[in-house]
Amino acid sequence: MSDIYVDDLVIGATFWGIGYAVGSKGKTLIIEKSIRLGHEFIDCFKFGDSWDCQCQTEEGERFKEDLKTRNIISPTHRPLLQACCPMLSDAVGSNQVNLLLGTKLLSLEKTAEGYLVEAYNASGVMRICAKKVLDTVEAGGNFYRKSLNVMLNTNKRKVESIKCSEFELYEAERPDIAYLRFYVEKRDSLMTARQKTVEWLYGGPKELEGFTVISVGSVFDYEYSGIHQNSFGISGSFTNPVKAFDKGVFAGRAGESK
Repeated sequence: MSDIYVDDLVIGATFWGIGYAVGSKGKTLIIEKSIRLGHEFIDCFKFGDSWDCQCQTEEGERFKEDLKTRNIISPTHRPLLQACCPMLSDAVGSNQVNLLLGTKLLSLEKTAEGYLVEAYNASGVMRICAKKVLDTVEAGGNFYRKSLNVMLNTNKRKVESIKCSEFELYEAERPDIAYLRFYVEKRDSLMTARQKTVEWLYGGPKELEGFTVISVGSVFDYEYSGIHQNSFGISGSFTNPVKAFDKGVFAGRAGESK
């Protein structure tokens, strides 16, 4: 078992985490337990808002403009979220970001020099010595509610936007697609939440008559408010992925301190 030495270890290949690695110029290693980039927005169908935000870094502004140029962000601000993943891959490749996918965190121990981390992937167990560890995924208890989001086929039915205490329904980037945000309990696990959502859908809410399920989100959509919105390092707390990426770059350049 060999040791890896880095300045900063980022947990989660999130928009913020990749931005941080871009800003730190090779001094950061990212480990991601899945094989997907940007899952905190892409895999939970979190569209966000405030897409016309002014970025603090050139990289953030360039990322936003590239998304617009490629029509990933439409004029109506209904982004093709899945198309953001290749853009993150471009950022990783062009900036030589150190990234390990399919790598699970096993343990984390504070040491006099920083942190000793054990992680595991197909190559086996590895030890990572880092001066700083940033978990960009863990929501903790700082969110005020969460939802499990669902992509729906409208089957040519007109989508009427609905917003109530139990769920939200809204239009997507294509006329044959709609998205449902189904609110669950803060204590619900992903398995419990998926079961609740599917049972509710099969119960036949009248507002969704004629719609069929295409995909159910594989991660939660967390909502934050007050001081916890745009929280340092928690990528999903930002109002949109561009803002998360931009703030990550800014922090990676030591523009912010925790």
